[in-house]
Order: sequence, then C-alpha cells, then structure tokens
Amino acid sequence: DEDTKRDIENVMAFVIIGFMVTLRGEEVPLARIEGIARTWREDYNYRVPFIMITLRGRFKREKYERFHCLPIADQGKSKVPSRKWIGRLMARRCHVDGDERGWLFLNKKGKRAKISDYDELFKSYVKRAHAKAPREFASGTKLDQYSLRRSLRRGSTTTAGNNQVPKPVVDRINRWRKDNRDGGDPMAGLTMFEVYTEVKNSIDSALRYSLSH
Repeated sequence: DEDTKRDIENVMAFVIIGFMVTLRGEEVPLARIEGIARTWREDYNYRVPFIMITLRGRFKREKYERFHCLPIADQGKSKVPSRKWIGRLMARRCHVDGDERGWLFLNKKGKRAKISDYDELFKSYVKRAHAKAPREFASGTKLDQYSLRRSLRRGSTTTAGNNQVPKPVVDRINRWRKDNRDGGDPMAGLTMFEVYTEVKNSIDSALRYSLSH
C-alpha cells in the first residue's frame, strides 16, 4: 500500500544520504526539498551525475542557521542507486504531497522527522536483510547494535577505510565541520544558491568520497 511505499522511500533515502556523505543521524532530517529540486536536472547532466543534498539548520558548534551543500554521486563503487531512491521520495513529496519547499523528511504529523521516526523500521529491515542474505554481513554481527543514530556515519567511515580512500578526500567531505569548529566558516551568511556555487566550483574533488562508496 502507499503507506508502506512511503516508509520504504523514507528509510532508503535517509540511509543513502547519511551513508554517502557521512552525516550524523540527527543531521539527515535537515535536508530541504527546494535545494535538491533547484539543481536536480543540472546536476544530472554533469559528466559525473550527482545529487546535491541541501541541508539547513544550526549544526553542532554553530551559532546561526545556515545552508550546507553535499554532493552524492548517482552511483558509487557499491552501485547503490542513489538517484533512484532519493528521486522516489522527492517525487512523492513534490507531486503527491504537493510540497515544493520544506523538509524532505516529515513524520506522520507533518513535522520535520527525527531519527526515532524511522529507527525501528530501519532495524526491522536490517534483520530481514540478515535473514535473507546472512553472508552479506560480517561474522559475529550484532544486529541490535544497528541504529540510524550511529550506524550510517560509522559505516561510511569504515567503508572509506576499507576502500583506502585518501585522507584528503575524507577531510574534504568533512571540511564544513572543521570550518565550523574553528569558528572561521567561509560560507556563513551565504544564500542557498551561493553555497551551491561555492561547492560546485570544486565538485570533482567533493564527489570523490561518494564515488568510493
């Protein structure tokens, strides 16, 4: 039914966004529809197709709300169809719900979603996946340790290490956190499109992380 489809789309998009650009679980729900939609076609037509995930909020150690833009390649090393799943949720939010602006992830009350809105569903999918294909999981895997709060960023970092992603590439995707921590964020106060333009100027470097996953 449609509710089940919506649940699957939400969880899949949540997992892909968090994993592909190493976000903390509480950061993923800050994704904005209008930012992703504005450059959807332009980003698809780039020589390495990608989706620009636009986040808005006040992140850890930040004083004010601001925009962040993090690109996800349409398909990385693992061949996860990122555009397919993010596109399905975007289509539902824009064409079914009729929202051209706002949070990409909403709970059943129409408010910005939290980790708790999807965590139990995510855990149930992990258990079903393990039952169906146990060899895809490392020996001794403890399924009860999986959680959207910690598994996405931890898994992303582990994958980067296993794939021998160079440190400068990892630092590049996490640069916005370093800028904020040092109190010298060069993009504070910029509009959404200004932040997008800054990131697009070095897009090939920024895409190397998700391409490795």
